[in-house]
Amino acid sequence: MQESRLALTTDRIVSVCRELLIEGGPPAVVVREVARRLSVSAPALYKHASGRDDLLTLLIASLQDELATNCEQARDAIPADDAPAKLGAATAAFRSWALANRSEFALIYGQPIAGYSAPEDGPTVGSSLRFGRVFAEIYGQLLRDGRLRMPDETDLPEGFERTLVHSPLPPDQQFPPAAVYQFAMGFQRMLGLISVEVAGHLGWAMTSSDVFAQRQLEDLAGELILPKPKGPSA
Repeated sequence: MQESRLALTTDRIVSVCRELLIEGGPPAVVVREVARRLSVSAPALYKHASGRDDLLTLLIASLQDELATNCEQARDAIPADDAPAKLGAATAAFRSWALANRSEFALIYGQPIAGYSAPEDGPTVGSSLRFGRVFAEIYGQLLRDGRLRMPDETDLPEGFERTLVHSPLPPDQQFPPAAVYQFAMGFQRMLGLISVEVAGHLGWAMTSSDVFAQRQLEDLAGELILPKPKGPSA
């Protein structure tokens, strides 16, 4: 095989891995085929990725960064003081990306890949945190503005606080347990609604899930966000 004269970059490797993912799912992302499509030898590719797991890690990190960028741009297009609209825009961007990139969405949020585990200090850590911060910052703004609908601490499930992991947020941005509960609940339900739509599980009830899904996400936001306080009457 004649070696390609193009520089073997991470972007080129990820692009081919993505093509293979779309064509055949995670099992199709293998070193030999990636090397063949890049017109390089497997040993040359091993200098950048030591095996299938490294290829998947590079791909997942790239996809998470792409998704985070889309959500950040949608959020930042909204006026800074309108946290509810920011949440709606970021959620819509997440849904749009998922529907346009179903194979990629399934890689990140679908069935765990047999035999694969993301490295604890690998690039997916930073890309995952970046995506999470998009929504964490919006929930934090809702909390500071008094707009996040908060359950009473006594209504939280018994033992819930003991299950919480250390937050990477700075000390002055830490969420109280009730806010963590709302954030986790909101993200879980958002992800669930989008996952069902991406997988096409609503075809038994409707020819298009677009109107239904948008309404469900709007209703979820209504459950999480308190109405804007009325100003003093004249």
